[in-house]
Amino acid sequence: MQFSRTPPPRKRKKYPNRVTNDPSFVRMVAGLRVGSIEQAALVFGPNDDKKLKIAHPWRVAADHLRRLIKDERLPYRLNKYQTEDGGRAVRVIRVNIETEEGPKERIA
Repeated sequence: MQFSRTPPPRKRKKYPNRVTNDPSFVRMVAGLRVGSIEQAALVFGPNDDKKLKIAHPWRVAADHLRRLIKDERLPYRLNKYQTEDGGRAVRVIRVNIETEEGPKERIA
């Protein structure tokens, strides 16, 4: 047994699926890691769950992006919202680290 003030990082398993292997999702993740994206969104239509064969693809995308932002300490904030056509969207917004500023509006 060994004492440590900071706990070691958790080992996260990577589960690839149709959402995380999608080219637009991969391009968005690459942009987040480089830091070249100020704001971006993944939009899922009402019939994308049948096309991707996943019950709630926006939840899968949001969970994966939330883990990525937390584990790699990226300066982004994540929002999920419903679009006008009945689909869902996952939006990522860059946050200013020095002042912790970002959009304050709540998207319902």
